[in-house]
Amino acid sequence: MKSHSLAKRITFPALSLCVLSTMLLQAETPKTTRYGARIYRRHRVDTAPPTLTLPEKWRLVEGDDGVTGCDRRLYYFTIETDGEAVPPPTLSVSWPGVDISSISGAKIIKKTADGVTLKPTDKSGGVSYITSVNDGAISLGIHHHVEGAQHGRYAGRPLPWTQIRASDNWRAACLAMFKAAGIASLEDTDGADIRLFGFDSNYPNHHVDHPEHFHVMLAWGGWANNNVGHYILDKNGLITRNDFLLMGDVVGRLPSGWHSQKLGETTDYVGPKRHVCFSLEMLKDGKGLVLHKPGANALWRVYSEHPDKSVAVESCDGPDGAWVRQGSYSVQDDTEKGEYVITCEEKGTVRKRVILYARDTGRLKDAGN
Repeated sequence: MKSHSLAKRITFPALSLCVLSTMLLQAETPKTTRYGARIYRRHRVDTAPPTLTLPEKWRLVEGDDGVTGCDRRLYYFTIETDGEAVPPPTLSVSWPGVDISSISGAKIIKKTADGVTLKPTDKSGGVSYITSVNDGAISLGIHHHVEGAQHGRYAGRPLPWTQIRASDNWRAACLAMFKAAGIASLEDTDGADIRLFGFDSNYPNHHVDHPEHFHVMLAWGGWANNNVGHYILDKNGLITRNDFLLMGDVVGRLPSGWHSQKLGETTDYVGPKRHVCFSLEMLKDGKGLVLHKPGANALWRVYSEHPDKSVAVESCDGPDGAWVRQGSYSVQDDTEKGEYVITCEEKGTVRKRVILYARDTGRLKDAGN
């Protein structure tokens, strides 16, 4: 009867059955409200998940590893109820024998004999484990990796430490390369951001960041307009290809969408003013990237035969010039201390940049220098 009465009110003569069916479906789809939070362990060990006691009419969202789950790092959960914009409830979490270090995505938190009570405030329990460091026009996105906290395609197998270390080293060297080339301010990129990101293994939020790689992106307007370079790594951390994605209003020699590029090819990164801000050429042996700057004869590159150990930054005067090493970069990420250290060896001297972050959440505490 409800569908019939709605149909009688529709008087548009050209209304199709498909449109009417969609309208009826939307009208009858029940509304739900969701909240989530995260509870972090002080000691990263395997235990049974906690027990949640929910008020009547609220239920735990289960069967979706992107919103509810438990690993050595944390327990994260999402609850829901029927209705729209329902206020969050107070719930009880019992986790005997587990020392809770912190809680995020919640308010009115009170300790109990074997856990806590709290009100979840986020829309989902799933969240990234990332530290964002801004350096002029360059953003370094540091994904952290904890053994026993893998999700998605990384679940059920040891973490790929060779590729993890290579991804960190490639990006630390890329940061130095862009600075050496004078592509480090918003004036150099027409207002776009250069984003150097790793890959996620501990990210339980529907993000399938596989296979192992590192990103070089040029983006503006949030994430709406993006040149997304995915430099895929082999078992030794060497580059195998670029799965290049163009999103939004990026106008260049390629249309929007995915483009798989082979070793030896050059990728143009196009900015908001619709001209190339820089180009990256993959070496044919997978041992690095060559940076081409419009209007400059000089070249810069990141290069390594063993990128899980270190990656060098080199420059030359032109295509026929000899490569001169500027420095060599390596990274150590201590996820217990919350300390990310970039080491540069340059002309017999060693410099360290220490980036401090919150051990549980990855939130930046000190960007170092």
